[in-house]
Parts: sequence; structure tokens; C-alpha cells
Amino acid sequence: MKILIWVLKQDLIDGNIKEYHTHFENLPQSGGGDYVQVEITKDEFVKLEDEKTDHSNDEWRVNQYNRNRKYEDHITSIDDMDQNNQAFGD
Repeated sequence: MKILIWVLKQDLIDGNIKEYHTHFENLPQSGGGDYVQVEITKDEFVKLEDEKTDHSNDEWRVNQYNRNRKYEDHITSIDDMDQNNQAFGD
């Protein structure tokens, strides 16, 4: 199954979809940017939905990172992790 969504052209170029719309009629009308229509798989759509709505996973990841570390090595935010789930400066 394929799903059609509308995304900002710049988000697509950057490889980081921050916002998407499923209907052309829902696109912002004023200063909304340049939107393009893309076709994605069901799995990709579910991943976008999860990223949009599930921030409780961030707290779990921080707790898991801190679990077996000294207190002075603990992090307080998911933003303190790099792409490989390692704290910056390791």
C-alpha cells in the first residue's frame, strides 16, 4: 500500500520531514512554503505518525542511558545524545 502526503520541499531536500499533510486542502495558504506531493509506504507513514505523537519514548531512552552510569555521567535530555545514542563528549 502506498500513501500520498504533502511535505515542504526543503524538508524533503534536508531529509527530515517535520510536518506533513494528507490532503491538499489542508496545506497552509499564507507563507506556508513550497509543498510537494510524495508517495511513501505504510511503514514510513506509521514511523512519521509515531515521531509526531510519541515523546514518552525519549524519557525511556534517557533512563536506559543513565541506568548503569555514575551520577556525574547522567544526561537529562534526549538532546544530550548523538545519533548513536551516546552522550556527547564520550
